[in-house]
Amino acid sequence: MEEHVKRLHPFKIPFELWKLLKGNVFFIIMLYVLNFGSEKMYMKVLQIVFLVYLIWNVLSIILKWYTYKYQIKEGTIYITSGIISKSYRTVPLHKVQNVQQRTTVFHKIFRLTSLTFETGMTGDQGTLPFEVISRKEAERLEGEYSSKQELQVIELDSPEERIAEDMEPIEKTIHFTPTKQDVLKASFTSLSFLALIPIVATLYNTLDDFINLENAEGFFAKLLDTWWIITIVLVGLICIAVAFGIISTFVKYGKYEISSDHDRIYIKKGLLDESAFSIQKEKVQAVEISQSIIKRVLGLAEVKLISAGSTVMKS
Repeated sequence: MEEHVKRLHPFKIPFELWKLLKGNVFFIIMLYVLNFGSEKMYMKVLQIVFLVYLIWNVLSIILKWYTYKYQIKEGTIYITSGIISKSYRTVPLHKVQNVQQRTTVFHKIFRLTSLTFETGMTGDQGTLPFEVISRKEAERLEGEYSSKQELQVIELDSPEERIAEDMEPIEKTIHFTPTKQDVLKASFTSLSFLALIPIVATLYNTLDDFINLENAEGFFAKLLDTWWIITIVLVGLICIAVAFGIISTFVKYGKYEISSDHDRIYIKKGLLDESAFSIQKEKVQAVEISQSIIKRVLGLAEVKLISAGSTVMKS
């Protein structure tokens, strides 16, 4: 099937701008917030140089979006990219082994998604990402891939097998969905509640930069002289840390599901940041099962499906 040349969704530009802003927020605060109106010559030079850097990156993001084009022709994806130096890439769909779909909060707001084809090759050439596309376009690309895979199967099957498969509807079998107890157990095995410690420390240091906390420290020191207050504080901190771990685990592994049909294995997870993965059963080269001491006590295990160039984890 042949189609017109296409670009990624225009919201690819604000998506990359957000990543640029997030990656440079520290320098922006240091140069343009904390040192706003500074008369120091070296600071003015740094501000100008960094501003030029930001402008160049913004222009580069726009030009990269404009020059990145793709089309599907006769079961092959053709990609053209590059601003000054043009790059041409050809990926036959029958070489694609895995398909990953991820929908972040940004994608959800604008009803978009991202799709990644994995060929099993190592390095950057092993993946073919479509970071910002419409959900309709993602379904179309997946449909093109699925039809190519089905065509390969039909060519290998006998006529009798083809008729039997055409008459038999394809149904997914759900193998695992976590219960509330599984989420609680996973929150302890992941030790995600420990992530609260650096967050609290960062907040404390940030407040200390703007507010004098010496008086507050003296007040808390007097309070902590009483044993029952220390007990209440410790219990409260433990409860907050455990609640934080449970919530973060639920957000990460919410809607977790492992299913399969006669040809593929499907894994999806995530409440806010959704991701979906599928792989052909015949592409799975090895299965690795591992258990840490904590997981052994709680009756959990980690399973890895290993294919060429990639590993899929599920626990």
